[in-house]
Amino acid sequence: MEKQRIFSFKSRALYLFLINNTNIIYIMLSFFILIRSSLAAAYIPEYNLILSKTAEQHGSGLYQIDQDVIFHVTDEPLVVHETWWIANENMMKVQIEGRNSLKGIVQGVLIYDQQKKYWFDNTVQSKRLGEDWIEPYFYFRVSKNMKNHLVAVKITPPTSLKDRVTIPSPTGEFKYQPQPFIGLSRVLGSISYVIGIPAKDPSSGYTSGIWIEQDQFVVRKLKLPSQATVTTEDYFRQPEGLWLPKTRSVTWENKSVQIQLNRVQTLGKNNFKNGELFKTSSLEKKQNTPSPKWSDQDLIREFYNRFR
Repeated sequence: MEKQRIFSFKSRALYLFLINNTNIIYIMLSFFILIRSSLAAAYIPEYNLILSKTAEQHGSGLYQIDQDVIFHVTDEPLVVHETWWIANENMMKVQIEGRNSLKGIVQGVLIYDQQKKYWFDNTVQSKRLGEDWIEPYFYFRVSKNMKNHLVAVKITPPTSLKDRVTIPSPTGEFKYQPQPFIGLSRVLGSISYVIGIPAKDPSSGYTSGIWIEQDQFVVRKLKLPSQATVTTEDYFRQPEGLWLPKTRSVTWENKSVQIQLNRVQTLGKNNFKNGELFKTSSLEKKQNTPSPKWSDQDLIREFYNRFR
């Protein structure tokens, strides 16, 4: 009985304390939730993990991708249709066909490897890919390849290729040193990891970088050293685990072009192993391999020279 009375007294005391200090408890609880949320939001995984997770979203096997590039240079948008064959970041091919008023005016076939693009004009021609070559960011399957590429185009420093440095703490435990080229940023309402070199003025953000969504590990934004930017909207899962945006907007020097995804087909995992589709010999003059022709429109010529 005595124990029951003590327990009852303690219960009443606790009840009175809760009643009389509701505001204090509410504030403490809110503060605790805020701290937990802030810590969760501020957590940034290791660089290798971010790129590996992103590479996993780029499918497997060979894909055929149909999309339209839309140029707003007249009252009626100009459209160029593209059919891509993509095996990975280093094996791509595209056939370009003008639509409507551009039919027969814009056409061509290009093949891409890790360093060059190739086309046929009397003979097979080639040109080294520039820093504005944007497609590998959306199709890379090997994170190491992308790490090397980001350094090559000066989006990340050479130190990003090294393992993270561990530093001892006062308790004797080892902690990873923060990686200065990775941060958090919000893009189109979603939180993303931004990988790049911060500007000297913190208010200017990053001089260049790639923004990878925190939850889905898809590319939300790309800012190239030339200051050209690519933003993405409406990601959908395609066959064999490939995630692609329905719309990409490419912007540079107050100019803008939209890339509208139409259809994605998987052509299997073994069809491209012999590489016949991507050999430059396939560009030899044939009826279905037209020599490149470009419109007189400066915007179209510039887009295909810089970004394709």
